[in-house]
Amino acid sequence: SSLISIRRNSAGCLKMRGKCDKCQAILAVDCSQTDRDQRRIKERFEDALRLAERFTRRYDEILKAFQEEMLNTTAILDQLNQQFGWVSQLANRTRNDKLLKVITVKSSSPEDTSQTTDTQVTVQVFDSEPFSLTVPGSVSLDDDTFMDIVARDALRGFKDNKVE
Repeated sequence: SSLISIRRNSAGCLKMRGKCDKCQAILAVDCSQTDRDQRRIKERFEDALRLAERFTRRYDEILKAFQEEMLNTTAILDQLNQQFGWVSQLANRTRNDKLLKVITVKSSSPEDTSQTTDTQVTVQVFDSEPFSLTVPGSVSLDDDTFMDIVARDALRGFKDNKVE
């Protein structure tokens, strides 16, 4: 009768054996002194309990390591989003055909011809408000790098001012 009760309640006893009076009563029944089969069953049961407890501890260790790894991964993803999230926002705005529009280019002639004056360029990137940037006077309008500098500085200005 006790063996049937142990079998029927063994799963619950494994989890709740320290809190459940019925489980404690069932586990307290000790027939191992009089019956060799009962002694072997009790030893196997205790071995199974120890094994289950060892697996539970290992599971808890693995779960804790996984949770820590997920926290680290989340922190890395947050950092990447802060650093490069503007790229996603920029990509979402590229549906507009007018990616970069140069509105005005203003270069004044210096009174002293030995000095070069910077060129003021007003640009609009995607749907942003127009903003001005400066190209060093050492780069002439005819220079191939002039537009490279304008594009680079326009993107940087858009990133710094528009996407935050």
